[in-house]
Amino acid sequence: IHLVNTTLIYLLSRLLLVQHLSRRAESTSDHQVMWFSALVAAAWSLHPINLHPVLYVVQRMTSLSTLLMLTGIYCFVAGRRQLADHPQKSLTIMAVGVISGIGLGLLAKEIALLVPLYLVVIEITFFDERESGRPASAFWFHVCAVGLVAICAIAYLLWHYQDQVVAYESREFTPVQRLLTEARVLWFYVSLILLPIPRRFALFHDDIAVSTNLLTPWTTFPALLGLIGVIFGALAFRRRWPLASFAVLWFVVGHAMESTIIGLEIAHEHRNYLPSFGPLFAIIYGLTKVVGGGVRSSWSQAAVPAVLAITVLSFATFVRVSAWTSEQSLITSMARDHPGSPRSLTMFAEWTSVRQNDPLKALLYYAKAMTLSPADAGVRLRAAMAAVQPRLRTQLRALTSGEHQTLKQRDIDISDIVEPAPIGGVAPRLQDAFVDRTSAILRNKSISADTQEMLLRLRRCLTDASHICDALAAVAPQWYSAVTKNPGVNATLARYATLTLFDLAVERKDYTAALSAADNAIERHPTNPTYQLMRANALILLKDY
Repeated sequence: IHLVNTTLIYLLSRLLLVQHLSRRAESTSDHQVMWFSALVAAAWSLHPINLHPVLYVVQRMTSLSTLLMLTGIYCFVAGRRQLADHPQKSLTIMAVGVISGIGLGLLAKEIALLVPLYLVVIEITFFDERESGRPASAFWFHVCAVGLVAICAIAYLLWHYQDQVVAYESREFTPVQRLLTEARVLWFYVSLILLPIPRRFALFHDDIAVSTNLLTPWTTFPALLGLIGVIFGALAFRRRWPLASFAVLWFVVGHAMESTIIGLEIAHEHRNYLPSFGPLFAIIYGLTKVVGGGVRSSWSQAAVPAVLAITVLSFATFVRVSAWTSEQSLITSMARDHPGSPRSLTMFAEWTSVRQNDPLKALLYYAKAMTLSPADAGVRLRAAMAAVQPRLRTQLRALTSGEHQTLKQRDIDISDIVEPAPIGGVAPRLQDAFVDRTSAILRNKSISADTQEMLLRLRRCLTDASHICDALAAVAPQWYSAVTKNPGVNATLARYATLTLFDLAVERKDYTAALSAADNAIERHPTNPTYQLMRANALILLKDY
């Protein structure tokens, strides 16, 4: 898919360059156009910012949608260039391009709705509205395309308004805070395009601080002001500097969906897959123009700076790919290069605990992740399950005997999670404050998908034949009870937590607790027959016929 997209980028670059030169009454050989387009395609395809849609399997929906979008955009440009001479044929080609680009692209990912906006950017930067005999049909074509998509998008958002509300319930930021933060994130993306240092790239960028207002962090206001200024400048000077305007507007339009108000995560590199084309097109042109004398100069003179840039990009991508050669190398590099990312630290801790059987080291990273993301109950549940590993008891005993070292002296502070020393012959006991804080989060904060998965995993561990999680049997009911009392929890999770509470109580032969779980559920959902049957079972077990 990526190779096909590279070919489409090459073909689109040829059309756009020829149109740009013809608009400026400049001429060049087809050979030079070919090499320029090849340089643009190479820079785009080899840039490390476009790595995730290739290696991160779930984001191949991005690359597939982009393939269909590029096909539609190419058809539009090809038809638009002939619109004045062959209006009927050209409009047909343009319409087929837009309809196929949006319609088929949507089957892969919603970003295909941005196709009309991409076409408007091409229209206002590569085609002169002052040209004599310009067909009015071009204007109405864009009005209809943008208008239709805008109506569909607004209708979709209104129809699925509740989905957006639910999406933000699992986030630690509001829509306004997300908008403010994205102003800084867009500049961060630009810096990745211009300065592709391998360690700056990552699978997750949750170490980016959320902008809570215009001055927190202080870079928010300058970033927002700069972004607005650049956009207005690109619109105002699109005739004088069309390619610079194209780079800015293409990039901004490409982020109009995923970097605005929709309740997605703050930042991901794959969102730059198609938006990065605009800046790279302008940068390659600028390098050949300023350093090499322009695309009309000799190939050897014009290509040197671009080839050097592509060499740098290739090396950066090679380094990034090296981190993806195995699950361990990827997780290790994420934790090393992004120590402020809670998800990266959590993945590393999970790997350390499960694959390397080193729960002591895992708890260190869990503790760091908890500090960075204090409202994430999923991390705390992972830490609790690591704390009951039999291996941890052995590790703690080794620390407290012989060498007489403490966890703090080893620069490993996990005392907020477990007792520093083993008690008796059982696993280390979870701190009461840790248990209570976890309950408070489960009761009052939104429950993310990861936390839901950990609640399911904890339930399986509690009933596993290995009995590893037996030490959590006393505190788990408190956590599941907190979930049932969370006012924002969905009905499916509330039902699962209630059933788990009931089952755990029956397994402990605490039939009074089982009856209490059923009664509490009936109080909230009096017409649910499942809860009525739970109550009947509890009464039978209590012999209260």
